[in-house]
Amino acid sequence: MPHNSPKDNFSSMLANQTVFKNTSLLLLSLVIQKILSFIYFSYLATRLGVQQTGLYFYILAITAVTSVLLDFGLNNLLIREIASDRNNQNKYLTNAVLLKIIYLILVNSLFFIIYFFGFFGTINNLALGLAVLIMNVETITIFLYSLQRSIHITIYESMGNIIFQTSLLLLGYLALRQFPQVTVALSCLLVAAFVNFSFAAWQTKKSSFNFVVKFIDYIFLKDFFILSWPFALMAIANRIYGYQDVFLLRALAGEQAVGFYSLPYKITFVFQFIPLALIAALYPAFSYWWQQNHEQLMNLFERSVTILLLIVCPIVISIYYYSTDIMLLIYGWPYYPAANILQLLILSLPFIFINFPVGYLLNAANRQKVNLLNISLTLLLGIIGNLLLIPYYGFIGAAMVSLFCAMVLSILNIIQLRTIISWSRDWLQLILKILTIVIIHVMLLKILAFLPFVLSAIIGIIVYIILIFIFRLINRNDVLALIKVLKINQ
Repeated sequence: MPHNSPKDNFSSMLANQTVFKNTSLLLLSLVIQKILSFIYFSYLATRLGVQQTGLYFYILAITAVTSVLLDFGLNNLLIREIASDRNNQNKYLTNAVLLKIIYLILVNSLFFIIYFFGFFGTINNLALGLAVLIMNVETITIFLYSLQRSIHITIYESMGNIIFQTSLLLLGYLALRQFPQVTVALSCLLVAAFVNFSFAAWQTKKSSFNFVVKFIDYIFLKDFFILSWPFALMAIANRIYGYQDVFLLRALAGEQAVGFYSLPYKITFVFQFIPLALIAALYPAFSYWWQQNHEQLMNLFERSVTILLLIVCPIVISIYYYSTDIMLLIYGWPYYPAANILQLLILSLPFIFINFPVGYLLNAANRQKVNLLNISLTLLLGIIGNLLLIPYYGFIGAAMVSLFCAMVLSILNIIQLRTIISWSRDWLQLILKILTIVIIHVMLLKILAFLPFVLSAIIGIIVYIILIFIFRLINRNDVLALIKVLKINQ
């Protein structure tokens, strides 16, 4: 029976420690970036006002979707190929750079053709031009960081994320105090993006990558393009699914409606780092246990879902119950109508949380096509729903459709998951217990209504945690099992 030598085991241990360190650094930087991004966007919204915030958010939504075409799955493919074949890294780099240049030319040309024919409607030309520059700079920056990821270096990307957001926060704060305009906000974003690009280029230049003209291979280039399709389709579907409500809301209800909608959207989005961080740590274990032991896989999956549900419930309850207080405290009276949107969007958070482990488990089981099909179907339902509801209910209609789509996508993925594995936990009993705690939590908040809302929210969360252990929804073994998995991944 083959066995590893001590040298092999030591090398493997060092490699695993490097992967864990890289993942931890990157996740920490992303968490910090999301928090700083939320703080900055909240400040920006108070300075620009509803109308200009709607324009800012809409323009960035356009470039966010377009940027997926600039990537077209190339970054993920490049990471995978170089990581598995370091000997040919310069060949991959050379051909990937050529593809990237082609994508930049084609997508930018397509962008301006669409703009010329008025697809985007009436829009600030300077603002759109700045957003396109930002899109191109960020696309090249992400490409450079992908090269470093392929050789297991993420510390510079982690530093770049924080440098970018800190630069934006400082520049934006100073500039918007004097000149509260969309073009000024976008100019600050462009400067911060260029700072990040310069840092990424400097670090990449010090690495072992070289562009070698003789490595240009048109057959290889064609194969590389074909291989990137699966990555591209999933990314495109995800990005359009994430922003179709913004586009339709702007087209059917105007920029002011987008301005009201953008803040609850950001508040809901900022909490997604919680399941993202957990799943980033657990996904390798999902992939391993899918191959080795389905019973262990289900134990890990069920514990992760349970913990995510228990985390998300007090967040949803507190924000839903105090939505008006939150909007008035952070954004002021001009954004008062957004409180109702926040209530609807925050209700989608449990389904978003659940969909992280469910979706990643489907990927671990090589069911990426199922994921793509479910997202495409949900996207279609979302477009139809928004076209029907926005003309009558405006931003409330968009929020209702967003909640519905989050539910549908989770249900579709869970149905598919049930075809490949079986549960061992009594989910009905668990959900009934959680609902009981939720009801007690809400009743407590009503009783504590005489207190400042921040204090009553904190007391409510403390009582909620105590109730979790009283109802035995989680025990010491659940926590230890997850810690064990994280240590194994280390």
